[in-house]
Amino acid sequence: TYHVKKKSEFLDAFNTFMSTFQRTMRELNTEVRILQSDHDKVILDKKVIRHLADKYNIRHISSAPYVHQQNGSS
Repeated sequence: TYHVKKKSEFLDAFNTFMSTFQRTMRELNTEVRILQSDHDKVILDKKVIRHLADKYNIRHISSAPYVHQQNGSS
């Protein structure tokens, strides 16, 4: 789990996660292809979406606003 105190720290936390997870993904011969999130403005930022696509080849999907059921359960 990677916690961020400010939403602006999301991209740094995600990069840390990906660099830590790279070895495991290679060992399992798998990859992250899609990041699904709620309708948060930080993750919907065009720079963040472009970074995910350019650096990791990850496509972002966001749930519809105010449809909490799409976020899954914990």
